[in-house]
Amino acid sequence: MSKRGKRKSAAIIEEEEREYEDSTPTFSGKAESKAPIEDYRPDYSFKDPEFKRGTTARRKKGFSFAKKLQEAENYQAVSMDIPTYMNIEAPPSILPVRKYCDLTGLPAKYTDPRTGIRYHCALQYPTIQSMTPQAVNEYLSLRRSASSIK
Repeated sequence: MSKRGKRKSAAIIEEEEREYEDSTPTFSGKAESKAPIEDYRPDYSFKDPEFKRGTTARRKKGFSFAKKLQEAENYQAVSMDIPTYMNIEAPPSILPVRKYCDLTGLPAKYTDPRTGIRYHCALQYPTIQSMTPQAVNEYLSLRRSASSIK
């Protein structure tokens, strides 16, 4: 008979299983002890066993730095000619002025040629066309525009 055709007896199978169990290490790292997984606790000898989280006092975070800076600088005694954090003057921007929608406040892509009202998207154009001249003047006055509709 070939090797495939041979069958092992039940006694040989049981003996091989016992040998396998004896040679397999358990989670404790020792081959002779058979401790279950639940009882396994690693030994961290470098850790302090009395350490507890959250027992340290935490410092309150606040805006004390800005207050201390103001007190240290004594801004009231400094003349207005000397630049400080409270009176910095910047030159005008070289970038163009941003245009915002008069209806929604979003960046405006379009301007109505008849009224001068700026709007964000094409869906707002029918709303602008249906406005009365008084409503248009109110929107323009909010933006402080010099033009007005009569």
